[in-house]
Amino acid sequence: MIAAGACLVLGLLPLSGCGGESPPTNEELWESAMADAVFSEDDEVMELVCLTRQDPQVIWDEAGERVLLVTWHSYPDPCAPGDSLSYQDIWATSLGELTDWYQENGSDVTDWDLRFAQLLGMPDDGSCTRFSAFWIAPSEVIRPAYVTDVTAQMVNGYDQITDETHQTWFDGNILYSYFESAYPWTRLGYTYDWSGGDSAYGLTEFLVADGRKAEIAFTYSTEDFVAWLDAQS
Repeated sequence: MIAAGACLVLGLLPLSGCGGESPPTNEELWESAMADAVFSEDDEVMELVCLTRQDPQVIWDEAGERVLLVTWHSYPDPCAPGDSLSYQDIWATSLGELTDWYQENGSDVTDWDLRFAQLLGMPDDGSCTRFSAFWIAPSEVIRPAYVTDVTAQMVNGYDQITDETHQTWFDGNILYSYFESAYPWTRLGYTYDWSGGDSAYGLTEFLVADGRKAEIAFTYSTEDFVAWLDAQS
């Protein structure tokens, strides 16, 4: 279900040919992801990172009050350590989960701009150039999904939305993602990895409505961030 009373019918592009045909192009993979993400199915619900002390893929500050998230962006601000992010609706992932993903998959990547775009469900247009990690209280974070609670797992279905404010935002983001632009928003709490692998699960995604409540830990160019990830291994 996309939204109350809304329905789209889109055909999926084939991801593989027969008789020795060439593998799908990045454009074909992207278009297939867009078509697939329009419909959320029960069997597409995945286990998500929860912002709790029990989740090993969440990094907490020493006081145990804030978690460390990371966003890939093109903000013109310096985004220096200690600064806030003076933007709204910041899409982010857990730095702990991204670090774990890198340790398992990083050695196979040759084009990091493309791979990050695929992993994070973003177009491969070169628009994002820097990663900023930031501390934020979990109470300031939601899942941009049917279930917003960052401590709970996902349930598929528009009927899970009970908050009127979130419903308004949710419906607006459907229009933006599928009609006004092109983003494979899963609505299931994770990014759509459109690399053509075995699973569409990329990383658990979070949304920070007010970046002024975040404190930047570091900002690196994409290249330097990869070097930082490599140093964590």
